[in-house]
Amino acid sequence: MIAWILGVVVAVAGFVLAGLVLFAAWTARQVEKQVPPRGRFIDVDGAHIHYLDEGTGPTVLLVHGLAGQMRNFTHSLLGKLRHDFRVVILDRPGSGYSRRPAEAAATISAQARIISRFCQELKLGRPLIVGHSLGGAIALALALNHPEQVAGLALLAPVTHRPDRVPPPFDGIAIASPLLRRLIAWTLATPLSTASGRWRRCSVRSQLRAISLSGAADY
Repeated sequence: MIAWILGVVVAVAGFVLAGLVLFAAWTARQVEKQVPPRGRFIDVDGAHIHYLDEGTGPTVLLVHGLAGQMRNFTHSLLGKLRHDFRVVILDRPGSGYSRRPAEAAATISAQARIISRFCQELKLGRPLIVGHSLGGAIALALALNHPEQVAGLALLAPVTHRPDRVPPPFDGIAIASPLLRRLIAWTLATPLSTASGRWRRCSVRSQLRAISLSGAADY
């Protein structure tokens, strides 16, 4: 009897996990349809890098931060800069549409090394590096480890010091085990983030409604 119950539990858990994996894969496909690659691709030391290269003039390379992608910059900055500069924006290795080999390191220095090779492949010379958040840390590593490829730095809210502990907003993604991170990414992360996004939208609508009603009461 106990063995039968355990078998049912394992089977149900397996179906649930399979359903979550399928949901994550389906969601990813829907996102890719809505937000397709905007730029081109180049292979650099095993990494498949998605990048955008527009405009003419002095070269500016923009590096986005944690959980970001190139559209963080194309949204508002690209249109303002490309008239006066050659603007190069990339998805960092492992972010957006850029892929890195499964065995490749994702450290700051490793990403700086890939970006250095990327600059060489595109013959960017010595660009101005714009780094936001974690991209700021990678820009600093690029300047320290590959100074001959950097004309200057423009750092936007950069990560410059290693924190003593994980900041509270990032507690949920501070998972030490790579296997557990991958498991959560393909099972719980997508439905939880979707539910969280809906909750935030509902919360914002409720606050706006409350503000609107309080404003109406004033009149």
